[in-house]
Amino acid sequence: MDLLQKEIGLREFAKGERLIKKAKFMYEKELDDYQWGEHIHFPPNLDKESLKTLSFIQQKENHILTDAPGTGKSHFSIALGRKACRNGFEVRFYRVADLIELLEKSWS
Repeated sequence: MDLLQKEIGLREFAKGERLIKKAKFMYEKELDDYQWGEHIHFPPNLDKESLKTLSFIQQKENHILTDAPGTGKSHFSIALGRKACRNGFEVRFYRVADLIELLEKSWS
């Protein structure tokens, strides 16, 4: 039984790594490395712990991160995305500028 559990664990790990590669993240960022500061503000019905549980995915909710450049939006979104991949969710990372360019190309 132990061997079977080990094999299942290895397969789940490999799947998470495949999903991370497929997501095309710009960097390798993790939630453990994220600097939580007072500059981060959440709406009243949301907090960092609820985001870290990824419950918004099961609830089919979208969240948009906004703030000035250099405040950690990309780090946080990449870290959440990588966690989602490790939990078996398919993710695709886009920077806003790249997404707009892609949409403009598809419309022309």
